[in-house]
Amino acid sequence: MKQIMPAMLLGLILFSGCLEIGSDANWNKETAKQYCTQPNVAEVRFCEDRYVEVVSSLPGGGTTYHFPGDPVRLLRCPIVAPQNMSPECAKRIENPSVCTKVC
Repeated sequence: MKQIMPAMLLGLILFSGCLEIGSDANWNKETAKQYCTQPNVAEVRFCEDRYVEVVSSLPGGGTTYHFPGDPVRLLRCPIVAPQNMSPECAKRIENPSVCTKVC
């Protein structure tokens, strides 16, 4: 039990800022709109692959990708030089999904 508690606490800390937006099947444009009222958000897009892109209004803030799950998985991709970009962020930029702006 002692080994599980630190991991649970870390999970609570990492995901305490996430919105509760339901299961994978419930993700849609209306669900994505919940991110529009978050601080420092310039634009929110719902993507055909059933994830949400949140574009930061902060300089260099880049985009945060929200993937459905319990808890929601986040991928933060700040604006950096290509050689400093994570492989997963580079993959998103090189192979973008079709997304619709919701706000």
